[in-house]
Amino acid sequence: AIIAVAFVWLAAGSALLAVGLDPGVLITAGFISGLPAGVVSPIAATLYQDRPPKVLRADVQSISGALIYGAAPVAVIVAGLLADALDASRLLSAIAVLLICVAGLALVWLPARHP
Repeated sequence: AIIAVAFVWLAAGSALLAVGLDPGVLITAGFISGLPAGVVSPIAATLYQDRPPKVLRADVQSISGALIYGAAPVAVIVAGLLADALDASRLLSAIAVLLICVAGLALVWLPARHP
């Protein structure tokens, strides 16, 4: 449930970014969008350290770090191209809707996987 709440929180930040023109709203939206990382990061770090066998722990952490840091520039480029092709507020609204869908999937899938 914590992961789903983090996704909804991130969606709220994206929705604020979509409608915000005032600098105060944009700063608030950026703050709200950054908070889920503080919630999800310790959970992810705990899973990376607890789940894999001790022999594979370093490999799992290095591969996950490489994927995260490698995907970030690709995501920025794709988002930039989409923002140029579409209206930026439409793009941010679509991102907010997708994040809420991911939150719904997390609420359904995670309890079914870990009863």
